[in-house]
Amino acid sequence: MTFHLEENSLKRIFISGTFNVLHPGHLRLFRYARELGDHLIVGVTEDLISTPPAFIPLKERIDSIYQCRLVDEVIEVKNSIINVIKDLKPDIVLKGKEFANINNEESQIISSYGGLLIFSSGDQNFNSWDLLETKQIINKSNIIFPEAFAKRHEISARLINDILQKIQNQKLLVVGDLILDDYINCEPLGMSQEDGNIILEPIDTTRFIGGAGVVAKHAAGLGVKAIFATVLGNDEAGSDVAQQFKGTGIDYNFFYEIGRKTSVKKRYRLHQRPVFRLSELSQHEISIENQKNIYEVVASNIESLDLLIFSDFNYGVLGINLVEKILKLAKKKNIFVSADCQSSSQYGDIFKYKGVNLITPTEYEIRTALRSQDTGLAKMSREFFDKIEIENLIITLGADGLFLESNSLKNEKQPELIPSFARNVLDVSGAGDSLLVLASLALSTGSSLEAAAYIGSIGAAIQTQRIGNIPLFVEDLAACIKR
Repeated sequence: MTFHLEENSLKRIFISGTFNVLHPGHLRLFRYARELGDHLIVGVTEDLISTPPAFIPLKERIDSIYQCRLVDEVIEVKNSIINVIKDLKPDIVLKGKEFANINNEESQIISSYGGLLIFSSGDQNFNSWDLLETKQIINKSNIIFPEAFAKRHEISARLINDILQKIQNQKLLVVGDLILDDYINCEPLGMSQEDGNIILEPIDTTRFIGGAGVVAKHAAGLGVKAIFATVLGNDEAGSDVAQQFKGTGIDYNFFYEIGRKTSVKKRYRLHQRPVFRLSELSQHEISIENQKNIYEVVASNIESLDLLIFSDFNYGVLGINLVEKILKLAKKKNIFVSADCQSSSQYGDIFKYKGVNLITPTEYEIRTALRSQDTGLAKMSREFFDKIEIENLIITLGADGLFLESNSLKNEKQPELIPSFARNVLDVSGAGDSLLVLASLALSTGSSLEAAAYIGSIGAAIQTQRIGNIPLFVEDLAACIKR
């Protein structure tokens, strides 16, 4: 499979109707359409084919739509909607939910060119997962490739293609804390008159594999032979995890522990936006027995590994003694090792990953570790290198992108900043995991740090365009990289 960087393109959404009177329901539908894409085309049916019948002249109906700032283009629909769709080939055709259970003649035409037919009222109180799921479509125009950076480091479509081909020959092992992410869509019921609290009613819940689990799923989706080891609670959530890993092709090794909870993060959302998060988890270190079990998984596979990834949320799976034993074994076998030690909302010891090939902290995490609030990034990174003796460092800066530096003696380049690839972010959850796995795989196959960060940034940007932790696939990269 060969890919080429895609030119900037707009995702086009098409809505048609009579529009006798432009009312709030239409506006809600238009707003919803703009969330799905970039260019909204509205087709206004001529008098003879309008359903319901038109009682306002066509020109006046078209003019009223033109006045709506949400709409980019208005066209007259003559004779047949199907002919218009054939000509336009919009990415998404959006119809009212009242059409969902009837025969829609245009559905075959839309499917034939790879488009999508969606039914929605646009009602802000309608929060079913069916609507949320439509946002898993990658909005290509929201991913911006920094051309100057790519040119400066000779990152081309051909190079990206070569990296994608090479990583599929890799075998990796992921060790760390698995998290279940529950996305709970809610509807507002009002405000309590007694205490002023907002009252929400849960409508539906969708569960995603997160943490170290999604890192392994990303790898498998990219064609990599993936092994995964973790410890779960002996509870219902732990049982659910095993079900979600069946058929993934991942060699998963789950060890259960009485008295431990499987980590679950409940993310309550209102109108597709986060409201608050409730975490149910254990943070104590896993038992000696399970430390031995994890180490045995590593030891029994070490001879065939190309890459080892620590995905550490500091929930107890990766205690310092286990990490040191695994690192010693990996170093002895010359295995590429990367680590993500998350401590934004809990205590974590990033320095236990001394000597790894790649580490990807946030700016907050590295400043906290160094107790440095005002030091510049370049100076701070050098101090960090001196303390931890790593090879490559990627500091994630949120909307500001990434800071890159290598400690290799062969690399005499200055530290680099790479801008964020993502705009109009829907959900940041899982972006760091995407970056971690892609950058690690690229580096382990001999890629430069700059190219590894570049392809990792593509994966992270894709993840921000989807709600929930959705595993990456080669096809997802192909949505941003043109054949």
